[in-house]
Amino acid sequence: RDEDDLSLDRPVSIGLRAIPDAPPKVQLLVQGIGQLVTPEAFIPLELKASDDHGVAGGVVKWKITGANQPPREGSQPVQELDGDPVREPPPVVTGLDMGELRVTAGMFLSFYAEVRDNDPRGQKATTSASFALRVVNPEELLMELIRRQHELRRELERPRADEEKLAQGYESFDTKVHERGPRSQRAVH
Repeated sequence: RDEDDLSLDRPVSIGLRAIPDAPPKVQLLVQGIGQLVTPEAFIPLELKASDDHGVAGGVVKWKITGANQPPREGSQPVQELDGDPVREPPPVVTGLDMGELRVTAGMFLSFYAEVRDNDPRGQKATTSASFALRVVNPEELLMELIRRQHELRRELERPRADEEKLAQGYESFDTKVHERGPRSQRAVH
């Protein structure tokens, strides 16, 4: 009602829908490395996070194990996610320096990212997929790279040899080869 005691013809209704606060989403990307690393390596990481109300912070947690050594655990805070909560902060580029973690050849390193939201009734945390790496000396890493290179070369040479055999059969008008060829090649022939 207003000051003249007049009201609306119909009452105004406001509808509300309660949506529960979902846990945050997190994705940890590792590019440019395999499953073997040297003790001097730097592991580049990219962290993507989002939450329906706001990401409040995050850490990268790691665990180092090795023969005849007790396991060591630790974490590295992600400063870019601290501060005012943001629904979808820009991707964070960070990394793990193996030299700072004091690892030696023969050890294993596993790590993952953990992100928490700003729910006032209790923060929820979500973890990313975990990555496991084996620490090796540089010579062992070089030998593994050479082995993978030879394996890829063999995979690439196999289709090339098959293609050459097929081409020779087409040149000699071998009917068995023509039957093995794809439909488009048979139509052209």
